[in-house]
Amino acid sequence: MKRPAMLFWPLAAALLGFLCYGYYRANDGFLPSHILSHTVASITGLPSLSDGEKGHIADIMNQPFYYLGKGCQSYAFVSRDGKYVVKLPKYQRYRNRFWLALLPFLPTINSYAHIEQERKEKKRQETFDSYALAYQQLRDEAALEYVHLDKREVPFPPLILYDRLGHRYSFAGGEVEFLLQRRCIALSEALDALMIQKREEEGKELLSQLVALLLSEYRRGIVDKDLLLMQNTGVYEGNPVHIDIGRFAYDPSFRQPAIYGPHLIKRCEQLHTWLMLFHPSLADHLAQQLSLTPLTQNLRKVSN
Repeated sequence: MKRPAMLFWPLAAALLGFLCYGYYRANDGFLPSHILSHTVASITGLPSLSDGEKGHIADIMNQPFYYLGKGCQSYAFVSRDGKYVVKLPKYQRYRNRFWLALLPFLPTINSYAHIEQERKEKKRQETFDSYALAYQQLRDEAALEYVHLDKREVPFPPLILYDRLGHRYSFAGGEVEFLLQRRCIALSEALDALMIQKREEEGKELLSQLVALLLSEYRRGIVDKDLLLMQNTGVYEGNPVHIDIGRFAYDPSFRQPAIYGPHLIKRCEQLHTWLMLFHPSLADHLAQQLSLTPLTQNLRKVSN
């Protein structure tokens, strides 16, 4: 009689853990605690909003946002009218594993936890610096409406979110940081649609605009350290825009063709490979556009 009683609690704990894990997976890993931070202000000194801009942002935010998906750096929610996307940083990326806090009395573990937290904080700061740089220098290029990184300034009503399972949450502006972008379609989807509709020339023009966009940023000393150009590029009203803005940095050395040339080629390799598989004529056009830029490196990787 004692053995079944002894097994009950381990089995109950295992079942509870299974249910919690199942809920976590069903909700795509989203938890309110993942988007909340304890800092009062992360980035200060951003351009102040005019009264008209504050009204515009308030109008956009005066509607609920519904779970859209997640990336490496943030959770994304789309507005009820389908025109805007709110992205909230995934703060669990910048926190130590919980078990490290359980063993502070072990010097080795304590030292490792300290080093690891410093590394994560540096990554968080670099990401937020990138958001600020994009808001200051690339607002149109990133389809940015607003970047809320100073939680002391709140020009909008509470942010209403619905998670993947339909649960409703309300967050005051002083609780969360976020990006507000106009909703775009993926670059690959836009090119596929144009080619299906036999609008090849428009597809070529879109690629020309993309190369021109990247070159204009290099000339300003702005570099995106994330080489995943396809995943990070969208199209808004026929123009290429950045949909991921978490790896931008200011580096004046990238104004030089000898520096930005190899970087540009690496960024375009994945896109060129995809075009070679599905739209060879667009791949040739991309290679031609790159060959017209003042690069000091040869273009065999792209043209072959």
